Amino acid sequence: MSGEVFARELVYEFLKAKHRASEDEVVELLRSKGIKERLGYYMMTALQALLTSGEVELEIHEDGKRFWRFNGSRTV
Repeated sequence: MSGEVFARELVYEFLKAKHRASEDEVVELLRSKGIKERLGYYMMTALQALLTSGEVELEIHEDGKRFWRFNGSRTV
C-alpha cells in the first residue's frame, strides 16, 4: 500500500469516528501512526482526495482555521 493510500485510509477512519477535525489533529494522527517525512504532503493529499470524492467537507472559519468534516458518502 502506498503512503498516500495509507494516509487517506487513516484520515478517512479518523474523521468517520470523530466527525470533525482540525488540520492540526490530522497532522497529529499521521504523526502518531509513524508518518514523519513529508507529513504535510500526506495530510493534504489525503484530505484533497477525500474532498474531491465527497467523503469530507471543508469548513473555513473567519479566523482562518480550517476544519474537515466527515460527509459519510463513501461508495466503495
